[in-house]
Amino acid sequence: MTPWPFIAVILGITFITMLVIGLKFLPKPVKDDREMGPIEKTPMTSLQKRAWIGLGVGLIVCTALIYLFSTYGIMTVMETDRLRHIYTGFWIGFLLLYVIIVMGHVAKAEFGKAIVDERDRRILSRAPNIQRIAILLTVVAWSIALTESFRGTDGIPTDYMYVIVASALIVDLMAFSVGILLGYWWMERYGQG
Repeated sequence: MTPWPFIAVILGITFITMLVIGLKFLPKPVKDDREMGPIEKTPMTSLQKRAWIGLGVGLIVCTALIYLFSTYGIMTVMETDRLRHIYTGFWIGFLLLYVIIVMGHVAKAEFGKAIVDERDRRILSRAPNIQRIAILLTVVAWSIALTESFRGTDGIPTDYMYVIVASALIVDLMAFSVGILLGYWWMERYGQG
């Protein structure tokens, strides 16, 4: 029996619990004297657009890798040179694209070569909080899945370590984009605090 349904249920319960607790303590939305229409809302910043692009590319790569692993299996992908090269190309390509698209803008902002305001700087300082949560959940999910999948065997095949590292890097970068987007959503909804 595969542990994936069990992991999905545990992660779903964890997510719903965090959501309920988070919603309970959210501040009330900031009300302006006049109702803001869609045209009057703050336009997307360059950082926000790049975060959306980075998240979209990450979702495409994740979908491709899930398809690859569900079609062939992790062990077959790792044992077949052609499939392993496709896999490696996908996740290394994603890392390079993400660094160019999103992290390049962040680096330019640090050196004063990109236009960022106080709001962008605050969001960039808080985005790593989302990364920590995402990495923790990724490691927990892999730990449970591998422990349950290989219980009673000689051990976990080393090929899985390669997949764990790649998935952690992909999740880490996608979580940075999610942190940026959540930061903008939060400030738009609840103000600068």
